[in-house]
Amino acid sequence: MKKLNNKGFAISTLLYGILMIALLILTVILSIMRSSYMEKTAMSEDTLRYMNKCATKLATLNYCYKTYNSGSTTISCAEEYEAYTKCMGYDNDTTSMSVPVIIKSFLLDYSDVSDTGLREDISTEENRYVYTGANPDNYIKIGNTMGRIISIESNGSIKILLNTTIDDVSFDTKSSVGEDYTESTRWEDSVLNNKLKSKFNTLDYTSKMRESTFNVANVPSSEAMTYRNLVNLTATQKYSGKYGLITIDDYIKASANAHKDGTKCYLAGTSSQAITKFEYSTTVGNCGEKNWLASSTSELWTMTPAGDLDTYYTINNKKLSTKAYNQKADAKMVIYLSEKTTIATSGLGTQSKPFVVDIK
Repeated sequence: MKKLNNKGFAISTLLYGILMIALLILTVILSIMRSSYMEKTAMSEDTLRYMNKCATKLATLNYCYKTYNSGSTTISCAEEYEAYTKCMGYDNDTTSMSVPVIIKSFLLDYSDVSDTGLREDISTEENRYVYTGANPDNYIKIGNTMGRIISIESNGSIKILLNTTIDDVSFDTKSSVGEDYTESTRWEDSVLNNKLKSKFNTLDYTSKMRESTFNVANVPSSEAMTYRNLVNLTATQKYSGKYGLITIDDYIKASANAHKDGTKCYLAGTSSQAITKFEYSTTVGNCGEKNWLASSTSELWTMTPAGDLDTYYTINNKKLSTKAYNQKADAKMVIYLSEKTTIATSGLGTQSKPFVVDIK
């Protein structure tokens, strides 16, 4: 009997021990589960707070976008846009992009939330956009070079006027050209082209460029034509290359007045000539007003011949002038960035906070 009691006690002790171990294991499991639950809950709450924070900024941005152009005193949503995009993943100090963004998409998205001056070019092909106005937010930095965006092409490439200036240079030094010359070959063989080529070869981002076309048609300086006819004429002769100069149609389309009522701006001194006469003038027509391409402090060559291949248009103190090929003016290079180019830093398109291109 005593042995039986001892055996029963031993079994009871064993069962009790197993039960205690099971309870201990269960306690540990429940503790781990609770800890995991608390951690997930905390993560969910953090995620919710993060989403709510950005949602608030997005709501603020959307409200700004809906009201800034409807009589409100707000004229730009740039600050709201910057706050939202930083919240969604940009570095707070540099506004670096968290993922690569194609430059065309970025510029169009940004123009949707801030009045950057970007307008659809209604006079030529669809899906082309131009920067207009006295000082649009179109500053861009490529490597160590600053520039301003002229247009977003329908193929996604970006046309840019670089800020670097070649001072006091002749368009060409040759004597009068013969009948075998065209607008394209005159430019291609010119002294100015060769000077730009030398500067082009020093740039550290040529791999980001693409060859494109420049409108170089001969535009008589006193031809009677409508705005649309003028723009169409400029595109009848093209030059293909990776660099060039601004053209008359770039100058016209950069004016906010050319887009104010659809297709009108005038180049001479009176509004009566708005759509009946294209001519350069000693006075400034409204194409020269509200026009960032007319803001240069120096006279700039264009690629557009004025009546013959011995005379070319220049932009001079808001108005168009003409110069003989062997006279001198300043020149700024125009390039096209590839449609595959991405943005490295968002910026605001201002001179102090330009868009920054990824050149890696």
